[in-house]
Amino acid sequence: GGRLYYNALKQNRLLINDKDGERITGATLLADCVTINNDVYYRVVDYSIDGNTLYITNKVITQYGAPAVVPQWENIQDMAISNVDRVLFGYIKSPIDNRKNSDEYGVPITYGCKKIIDDILETLDQIRKEFKLKRIRLQVDERTLKKDPKTGEPILEDDFYINGHSTDGDLFHIFDPAIRESSYHARLNSLFELLEKQIGTSRGILTTPETHGATATEIKSANKDTFALITAIRKSVEHGLKDFLYACDVLANYYNLTPQGEYTLDFDWSYEMMESTTEMWQQMKDLQSMGGMSKAELRSWQTGESLEDAQKAVDEIAEREPNVKTLLGMSE
Repeated sequence: GGRLYYNALKQNRLLINDKDGERITGATLLADCVTINNDVYYRVVDYSIDGNTLYITNKVITQYGAPAVVPQWENIQDMAISNVDRVLFGYIKSPIDNRKNSDEYGVPITYGCKKIIDDILETLDQIRKEFKLKRIRLQVDERTLKKDPKTGEPILEDDFYINGHSTDGDLFHIFDPAIRESSYHARLNSLFELLEKQIGTSRGILTTPETHGATATEIKSANKDTFALITAIRKSVEHGLKDFLYACDVLANYYNLTPQGEYTLDFDWSYEMMESTTEMWQQMKDLQSMGGMSKAELRSWQTGESLEDAQKAVDEIAEREPNVKTLLGMSE
């Protein structure tokens, strides 16, 4: 219908066959699946580059791998696109090391941390049981309780239980053991700290940040490990989006929607974790006053506008608010 649509697939539906550096030149995708009369059918798309031509072929198989025909997929045509140097999809891979000879597939940031995560979950369960088992109760001699007129059994409240006939003469005993809250939470915090180190982040992601008496610079410096991981993730996102837009450009041209041409992809990541926006703003104002930056560039950084829109706004402001030289009739 003259439009581009996309699907976001999980990595377990991708098989990488060939690569040229960082570019994927051969891959197989599990693109779709459908159930008909309790039988499952899969549509598999194969990408392969021969020379500078990309061949995209579709195959339909059953859940047992046998070839099949599905009516709703019969009109999907195989494709051959020239002047293409990579597969037509974007691949955003986790930057975490998978500890294998081949680093083609990504793993979660908690890869290899299962033992510590299991210990954390076990400790959380122990804390829950600690509070549940040691909640206050009242041991009551059964002679003090009302009886159910139908069954003759004592009527108990939730936090009561029968102590039988008291032998010491006391009709009530309070069950109120001490809860080992601090010990459990100390172990939990220690496990959180170990998990942060194993993942490669700074303190303060799962543990409580230690900011007492620290300056703003020291707090930012303490986040270097976390920021290093964030930077690696951002690079992977940039790489995947560049390939994605490349695919959109090629397909739009192939289907005669738009001519293949130039386009610009810009990323404007935030660095607030490591930089002070107040200090950065003051530095940029100083640079502008020294003639090293235009007002439009300064406004663009502050507002997020494009440079063209920022320049237009600066010109409009200058027209509404003439400077002193203009008021005195002096030339610029």
